[in-house]
Amino acid sequence: MEMTEADLRRLHDAHPQVLIMFDWDRLIFAGNHTYADFADLVERAVSWSAAQLSENPKELASLDENGLTYQFVRSLRNMAFDASLDATVGGHCDLVVKYGDRYMWLAEAKIYTGYKWLAKGYLQLTTRYSTGEEGQDRGGLLIYFKKGNAPLIMREWSRQLVARKSRRNGAGIRVAPSAPPAASFMSIQEHYRSGREDRVKHFAVSIVWEPEV
Repeated sequence: MEMTEADLRRLHDAHPQVLIMFDWDRLIFAGNHTYADFADLVERAVSWSAAQLSENPKELASLDENGLTYQFVRSLRNMAFDASLDATVGGHCDLVVKYGDRYMWLAEAKIYTGYKWLAKGYLQLTTRYSTGEEGQDRGGLLIYFKKGNAPLIMREWSRQLVARKSRRNGAGIRVAPSAPPAASFMSIQEHYRSGREDRVKHFAVSIVWEPEV
C-alpha cells in the first residue's frame, strides 16, 4: 500500500519539525514556492525551536546571546535550513537563514535588559543588516527573557516601538499579534532603502529559571 500525503501528515502529527521539513520539500519539489512560503516556514521553525528552549531554562540560563542563538542555528539546520550564526550581511548579523541566493531571513538577538537594548537590536536589524529588497524583507528579533514578566514587557515594547521614530526609517510602525510563541508580535514599517514593507517578528523566548525552592 502506498502512503499518501495525508498518511504522512498523520504519521508525523506529533512532530512539528518533521512537518516543517515536509512542507518545504513539497514546495521545492513542486517548484512554485515564494519568499512568503520560505519566511513563513522559517518563522514556524524558529517558533518551534523557541518552545524547545523554554522547556529547559536551567541548562540554558547561563548562556550569552551567541550561545542561545546557536541553539536556534542548530535546530534550524536539523530541519534542513541553511542557517548561520554571526554571518556577515551588512555587518555581523546574529542569525542568517538562506535559500541559495534567492531568499534570506535575518534575525538579531537580545537578552532583555531594558527597552533601549531592544531598540538597539531593532535598529541594527532594520537599518544595518536588512536590505528590505524583495526576497529579503522579513526577519526577526529574538528576545531572550532570563527574568521578568515576558507578556507584560512585550506589550510595553510593542507600544514603545509604535511610538518611536528613527532617523532612517522614520515613523509609521504598525504591530499585530503573531503567536506562537505567546506574547510575540509582528511589526511592519517601510524600509528606508527599498521603500517596501519590512516585516519583523518579535519572538518572546522565555528561559526564566527562578525557582523558590
